[in-house]
Parts: sequence; C-alpha cells; structure tokens
Amino acid sequence: DNHPEKFYNDDRIIVDVTKPHILEDLDFFRERAIHFETYGKYTNIHPNPNPKSEWTLFWKEELRRWKYGLVRPYDGEWIPGSLYFYWNYSQIWLVSTHPNTRISYREKAFPKPWLGDYLFYHYKEQARVRNKHIKMLKTRGIGASFKMAAESPRNMYVFPGSGNPNFHLAFDKGYLEGDKGVFGKVLDNLDWIAESTPLPKLRIGDAKKDLSIQLGYTDKYGVRKGLLSSVHGISLKDNPDKARGVRGPLIHYEEDGLFPNLE
Repeated sequence: DNHPEKFYNDDRIIVDVTKPHILEDLDFFRERAIHFETYGKYTNIHPNPNPKSEWTLFWKEELRRWKYGLVRPYDGEWIPGSLYFYWNYSQIWLVSTHPNTRISYREKAFPKPWLGDYLFYHYKEQARVRNKHIKMLKTRGIGASFKMAAESPRNMYVFPGSGNPNFHLAFDKGYLEGDKGVFGKVLDNLDWIAESTPLPKLRIGDAKKDLSIQLGYTDKYGVRKGLLSSVHGISLKDNPDKARGVRGPLIHYEEDGLFPNLE
C-alpha cells in the first residue's frame, strides 16, 4: 500500500524492479523518435504560434510527457518522463551491424528499447518519489553517460527558474569536458533541442569555458529573462568542498568510484 506508484492518479501499473515483467510493444513509447527517423522532424503539423493551435498543443503535450511520462491506456504500462525524453529526444552513439557485410559500425541515433534502461529509470523514479538517492553499479558500454547527460536538459525545460540548477560533479574535469565527457553530451542534447524543436534556445554564458549553461537571455538593461534554468559541471579534484550546499533537480556524481577516500 505504500508503494510510490500508488500515488499517481491514473491507471499505471506498479513496476517491481526486482521481479521484471515481460515488456511488449515498447515502440508505443518511441512514437516521436520513430517519426523523426522517418520524416526528419517530430511532427508534420504546420507551425502555428497561436496558443490554441494544434502545433502549440502538440508541443505542450510533449513537455507534459517529458515531465510526467507516458501511460499506455489499454494495459497501464508506462515509462517515466526522463525515459520518454531519453528515448525520443536524446541521440547516442549506437553500435549497428551492416545487414550485408555483418560489419559493426557506430552511428548517432536514438536509443533502442532495452530492459536495463526501463528498470534503471523506474528505479530512479521510485527513489525520486521517496526522496531518496540512487547509486548504479554497471558494466561499461551501456550508455550510462548518455543517460545522465539527458537528465539535466530535460529538467531545464520542465523545471524552469533560477532556483532549479542541475549539477554534474566529477573528480577530474576530464570526465566532464569534450565529446567523451558528460557535460559535452549535455551540450549535444541542448543543441539537439535547439535544432529540432521550437522550444527556447537562447543561452547565457560560455558553456565550454565555464562548464555552466543558463537558458535565457539578457535584455538591453542587463536583466536576465527567459527560463533561467541552468546546468553546471564541477570538478572536485582540488577542492571537494565545492559540492557543499548544492541542491536542485539533479546532483550527479560521474564515475564516483574514482573519488578518493576522504574520510
């Protein structure tokens, strides 16, 4: 009776992450990604900024799904909002195999449905509802940095405001910067949103220099306006106290097994 998913006011099923059930028809939750793969865009609806237009309502619904997830009406199967975003609005380096030569190659593409992702995101959602932290022990090559790099961009749009900063912490800047670093992947996600959706794209600050991004703009008087949500990458190598007092929708420790024992 105290299961966190009983608090949702709909017919979604209760997910037992310790006893996974058989997953079926997960492409139901990837409709936007499949549409983009087919047509090169998320919707064929003609752009119309009118607040009551079909186009505007479409993007409002997508933001609702980013925040609350998506429930399949006929059986109650569902995914959290962060997984909906990851599967439909985040691209990763995916290993594919050429159908004729059987040679493997890497390509930038949307993630494919995988039980491990389903369980991870439900585990994380159950912890969030219970106000708990999570820790993941994993093998290499499962796209963990891509998953975590999709967290903050999604949060920046569904939890706007300067009081909702997101943090990616690492022992060394090498795990944050560049194409391989988690903060570099955050930039990729934000660039993808800017290029492929009509959502606000203006940013304040030098992301590559300061490892800090704020969505918004500065008017002619120097006043910051817009969403004002932010993401920050912080290296703790020289000063572990940099993490003291941070709070927000996301506090992610990248490769925390490499942190020295500070006790």
